[in-house]
Amino acid sequence: MKTLPSLDAHAHLDPSRTAPELASSGAVLAMTLSLKEAALAVDRHDPYIVWGVGCHPRKRIAQDAFDSDRFSELVAQTAIVGEVGLDSGSHIPLELQC
Repeated sequence: MKTLPSLDAHAHLDPSRTAPELASSGAVLAMTLSLKEAALAVDRHDPYIVWGVGCHPRKRIAQDAFDSDRFSELVAQTAIVGEVGLDSGSHIPLELQC
């Protein structure tokens, strides 16, 4: 039987890293932490990494910079949406989280 690569179903990878730097990551569903990261990620074509668009609920800069129109544009370019919703452990009040 063929050995499958490891699969991480929710990783945070830096989309500015090169493909060779990420090659040993295995198969990954990578969630971006901000729309700025997502804009880099949607243009990548890594063989074992699927990049998802997200805005981490604990990242103040990402929350403050969130733009719903830009989010919609980026979501149309990927198969995964991650890091959306509410995080009760965040220092950002729930009513301000995107």
